[in-house]
Amino acid sequence: MSTLKAIQFLDNNLFGSLPVDIYLPKLMKLELSSDQLTGGIPATFGNLTRIQELNLYENNLAGELPAELGNLNLVEFVVSRNGLSGDSWRFFSSLTNCRYLKLFDVSSNQLSGVLPPSIGNLSASLQKFYASGCNIKGAIPAHIGNLSSVEYLLLDSNQLTGFIPSTIGKMKSLQRIDISINKLEGYIPAELCQLSNLGDMYLSDNMLNGSIPDCLGELKSLRNVHLGFNKLESTVPLKLWNLNDLLRLKLVP
Repeated sequence: MSTLKAIQFLDNNLFGSLPVDIYLPKLMKLELSSDQLTGGIPATFGNLTRIQELNLYENNLAGELPAELGNLNLVEFVVSRNGLSGDSWRFFSSLTNCRYLKLFDVSSNQLSGVLPPSIGNLSASLQKFYASGCNIKGAIPAHIGNLSSVEYLLLDSNQLTGFIPSTIGKMKSLQRIDISINKLEGYIPAELCQLSNLGDMYLSDNMLNGSIPDCLGELKSLRNVHLGFNKLESTVPLKLWNLNDLLRLKLVP
């Protein structure tokens, strides 16, 4: 077993807790998704330093994510749809050590707390950041603009407040942004118009006000724009109607 490199048990009926005394020094992939696992994620998982893919999607895991996960050589980190909790986000800061991380998915947990400024120190290789339905509070940190390689940013269905940071305009690789179903207010920042690769923009179900930036009509890649359930006051910019690839423009409930 000490030479084992991959473990995959998908959509089975595995139950019980994850082992604490695990010794698999060459393990590179651990996928135990859509099972019935309970208990917490052991801090000793931090000793599996060769793991690149850790996928514990859709189980019944609980407790806080251990900071020791930052010891891993992670490329993909998926723990969505569990019962994980904790509001310190201490584990999050530890993941800044994972310099090759491309996928980060903690959606549908009760992590609560606020996103720390260290979000801007995550891997320069990060492409997908999923934290939907986590009961996250507070503002979106301005440091999020440092994630210049992120293509998908999903922070919908949380308790986010404050303004949409203008620094999002620095996320040049962004193709999809979903920050709907929050408590965000203020204007839609014109800096979003700098995202030339943006295809899907979901800002609905917030408290945004002011006008829709005219320059959004210059984003040739836009396909879906959802702005309903806000307090916007302007007319629809004419340029938006002329976008060839636009499939859906939703301004009403």
